[in-house]
Amino acid sequence: MKKWVFILSAFLITTLNGSEAQIGIVNFKTCVEKSKAGKKEIENFETLKSQMERTFQEKEGTLDSLSKKLNDPDYLDSLSPEKEAELKHEFRTLSQDLARQQSQFYQTLTQANQLILQKLGEEVSKAATRIAENQTFQVIMNEELLFYHDPSLEITDRIIEEMDKHFNES
Repeated sequence: MKKWVFILSAFLITTLNGSEAQIGIVNFKTCVEKSKAGKKEIENFETLKSQMERTFQEKEGTLDSLSKKLNDPDYLDSLSPEKEAELKHEFRTLSQDLARQQSQFYQTLTQANQLILQKLGEEVSKAATRIAENQTFQVIMNEELLFYHDPSLEITDRIIEEMDKHFNES
């Protein structure tokens, strides 16, 4: 897929350069890191991540406590066989729950990250469209698709300004 995007991009640049086309290059990563929308999404993501990490730390603390009890021969000797079996069962159950929640945690973070990138991609695209229409660009491309570009084609700061302008309006 990327190969075709690259070939199409090269074709467009070659074709448009022959007709004095206006080409703009955008660094998507910079747009995410420096725009108000990107900063807000990153902040929301970090908040979600922190909440989940706190939940795991609590469960890991409980699991660690149970593990210490199970590894303490003196403590185990003081328990009845039924209580020891209950403690081992509780440890296994908690371990399984923690593993399951960790898996869900990573899936949730991956999905959240994908949604953020999709949303910000749409915001960059809208800003690029508005700039292209107002400043007669024929093509605005993502820098990640290029091996090299003339720095004078860089319009990332204009895209960020446009994103921030519309972020304040929403």
